[in-house]
Amino acid sequence: MSSEAKKRADRAYYYRNRERKQAEARARYHANREAILAQKSEYMTTPEYKERRAQWEAENMPRLAAIAAAKRARRKKATPQWLTDEHKAEMLEIYETCPRGYHVDHIVPLAAKEACGLHVPWNLQHLPAAENQRKKNRLEED
Repeated sequence: MSSEAKKRADRAYYYRNRERKQAEARARYHANREAILAQKSEYMTTPEYKERRAQWEAENMPRLAAIAAAKRARRKKATPQWLTDEHKAEMLEIYETCPRGYHVDHIVPLAAKEACGLHVPWNLQHLPAAENQRKKNRLEED
């Protein structure tokens, strides 16, 4: 079998079995979630990871700049013009008093499928970093 024919056969196999393979991977992850997260957390503290991350960031500086610019634009767009100076001071205080290991989180994300929140003081909260990263841009489940 030629290399091109093998690629076509592999691709066809992948598409025929994609849903089953994804379901198996999800089940395997959920069954071993704690061990996987512990292993990942341990790896992310190694000098090897930090070196690779720094190299990746250096190689992808324009991409990171675009992501940061888009985030600033979303925040600016989500900040209402009627926000008072007192509200802005309250928001600044929320950011300045954020404890180490926590993130300032938007309760209703600025960009989500379900809803888009505002960048206002009553939509901000301190959330543990791991919890905020798990939440991403989804609404919290009560």
